[in-house]
Amino acid sequence: MIQHDKIAKRPRLFKTLTGLSTAGFGQLLPAFKQAWEAELDRRDAGRLRRRRRGGGSGGCAALGFCRQQGLTASVRPRWPA
Repeated sequence: MIQHDKIAKRPRLFKTLTGLSTAGFGQLLPAFKQAWEAELDRRDAGRLRRRRRGGGSGGCAALGFCRQQGLTASVRPRWPA
């Protein structure tokens, strides 16, 4: 699996894989976080929750998870020509 922490140290590889600079990716993180929270709200809307969401390791609040999810979503597959 591609890990954000490892490829963020190599800007050229990061740009090759995502098409974004590390600074540009950092600007997109709030949008990824908002979209992730909206998806969780949509999933939770159809069921009765007895407890609030957010327990455990912190999920997107830790921002490391959002960073990884955003990276996974932004990596472009390169097909042989």
